[in-house]
Amino acid sequence: MKKTVLLAALLSIAGCASNIDRQKEEAQKTMDQFIERAEKFNQEFETEKKPLKQRRELMQFSYGPNSFENNNFLEYLVQSNANLPNDLIGKLRESENQYQNTDFNEDTNDLIGEIKNFKKITQVYKKLAKQKTVNVTETQLSSIVKQLLKNTGLKLKVDETDIEGRYKGTSFEIIRNIAEDNNLVMYFSMDYKTLHLKTAFPENQKFNPVINAIALNPFEVEKDLDLIEEVAQQLEGSDATIEEVLKVDQFVKTNYGRKIVNRLILVEKTRENVVKQRELGSYYRTTLIKRAEESDFVKTPTVTIFEDDIKNGNERVIEKFSVYNDTPDAMFTKLQAFSVFNDCTVTETSTNDDGELETETIIEGGAAMNDNVPNTVIGDSVVIDDLVAGNANNDFAAIDQSAAELIEEANDLQADSALGCVDFVADDFGIVASGSILDIQLVEKFLVDQDQPVKQAMIETFILEVNSDWKNELESRFTSNTMSTNSSEAAGDGGSGLYSFTAGLLDFASATAEGGITASTRLGSRNQISALVNMIETNSLGKKISNPVILVRDGEEGVVDKTRTFRAQRSTTTTNSATTNTSNNQIDEYDAPLKLTVTPNINKHNDVIDLDFNFVEETYDSASPTAASTSNNITTKLKIEPGEVVMMAGLFQQTQNNTTQGLPFVSKLGFSKLLSPLVALLGGGEVRRTDTGTELLVFINPTVITKENINRTVTRTRY
Repeated sequence: MKKTVLLAALLSIAGCASNIDRQKEEAQKTMDQFIERAEKFNQEFETEKKPLKQRRELMQFSYGPNSFENNNFLEYLVQSNANLPNDLIGKLRESENQYQNTDFNEDTNDLIGEIKNFKKITQVYKKLAKQKTVNVTETQLSSIVKQLLKNTGLKLKVDETDIEGRYKGTSFEIIRNIAEDNNLVMYFSMDYKTLHLKTAFPENQKFNPVINAIALNPFEVEKDLDLIEEVAQQLEGSDATIEEVLKVDQFVKTNYGRKIVNRLILVEKTRENVVKQRELGSYYRTTLIKRAEESDFVKTPTVTIFEDDIKNGNERVIEKFSVYNDTPDAMFTKLQAFSVFNDCTVTETSTNDDGELETETIIEGGAAMNDNVPNTVIGDSVVIDDLVAGNANNDFAAIDQSAAELIEEANDLQADSALGCVDFVADDFGIVASGSILDIQLVEKFLVDQDQPVKQAMIETFILEVNSDWKNELESRFTSNTMSTNSSEAAGDGGSGLYSFTAGLLDFASATAEGGITASTRLGSRNQISALVNMIETNSLGKKISNPVILVRDGEEGVVDKTRTFRAQRSTTTTNSATTNTSNNQIDEYDAPLKLTVTPNINKHNDVIDLDFNFVEETYDSASPTAASTSNNITTKLKIEPGEVVMMAGLFQQTQNNTTQGLPFVSKLGFSKLLSPLVALLGGGEVRRTDTGTELLVFINPTVITKENINRTVTRTRY
């Protein structure tokens, strides 16, 4: 039976198809005429497209004495389309000429030089390798140590004290044991010409700590150094590296020899890195110079500010970014919400005298300076500049010292910027940002990612008021049509889509029979809903209250408001002491709004819409000021996938009517009771009570506007 009813429904809908087609043809004709007029108008006023402003433009930067030796800074100037003034272009030319005329091999220490430095150190420890025996009784420290250093060429500086005891071993071992017994520290001067025995290491002076690995076995270490030097000499003039040729475990015998080889490999990689960084710096300089030379129009140069105390990585910049798709104000709001740009305070945590943690603000407003020079990164390794005052545990001070300038240059060439606090300003074309280079690079990455075409949703809503028994009426009409029409023809005319749509509609209507707003259901296409609406109106089962279509930007609120205003005259009479009557007439207004409010939030990946939906309708039974009013209100949140139609139902309104039948003019003359027997004989005088009601149906059909469907959706836009 249910299938028969459904097929009848299809037939009834198909009967309305011709009327729908005529309406579509008229609507399409009107739209075609509108598009034709619009195209003609646009052709008359057509002009060339205004070229887009470049994405980024450096407006101002502050720099220090060595900023233009920092490749990260030069790279930023290239990427930010900086238009440098002539004086800075001149400095870049000087730096480039100096680079082209410099022989890197003469400018830096080679590997053989590093090995020879170690051999010189080994010679010092060899002089202290002679076996001796010392017996002392309350003798000054300096006199005993001077005897041990005799014929070594080393000078001595001590914190004088009396010593006693018997010591045996090499000169180095005896001096070391004496120092330990008397709580003294032992170290060499930077040139290895003076031996120090002091109560503490110096705080503000560089020194060479004792290298026990060499001192305890200087002759074996020297053999390893001879072998390493021989291999290094064979590498001169070749493209091979010491890491490729020298197999540590096969060639060297001592642990310290192995450490020296690994250390030399790091130094060699540092040198290679410096060469690459210098080449890269040359590329950036020539790019900036060439850009200035090839500029074919006069452009205001970037404002530059020199500050003597700015270190590499602490340059401050002001850059302007064009916003192409979003509005500058909307982009400004997004950037402000990004918390990393708003962390403008640097704090320091310490422990007070009571052992409690205290937090002190040491820098505010993004003024954090990168005072610590970062370690040099070479591939996955890090060269640590650990040649600092008071470091007595560094066995490689010699090679660190010999490569100190090389490491410092690598750091200068790769000085990273520090994160700080960013200030934003929105103008007519985009965003102006101020901060460190790293800050601005992060802003640029975020802005480009967010500046995508803003999606819009076209929300079409069908709002119907149908009879409360519309389901029964619909089924009865379908049954009547089925008895006179072959069901297979109906199915062929309606199609499987309409069949499924009708089935879903009837199932949903049955689920809402008890009243109240229910969960939404997803139905068929817009065309099927249009056919249903036309059928309901044609068969007097209800009426279409409204069919608003509104185009709304993603995340914004769209409102369709249609208000009917009732006006009623109100008179007031005032009687004063002189028995004078005064009449005042006023017009009272009563609004009956029909208001639709929607806010779509579109998923950027799959165009699924989270829709905030609110519908308010207020009606009056009559235009009288005392007439009863009814308010219908639907507020909900929906998740709708592309192409889906959502139906909501369940708002009922019930009314009772009493109907009396009688003879014409008899009831009005007041003779109904007298003539009631006669009226009854004629079949009149009966009072009938009827219950009627209405139900509100709401269909929602949202569509995300894209380049692919813009031509199909434009014909639906109306208000």
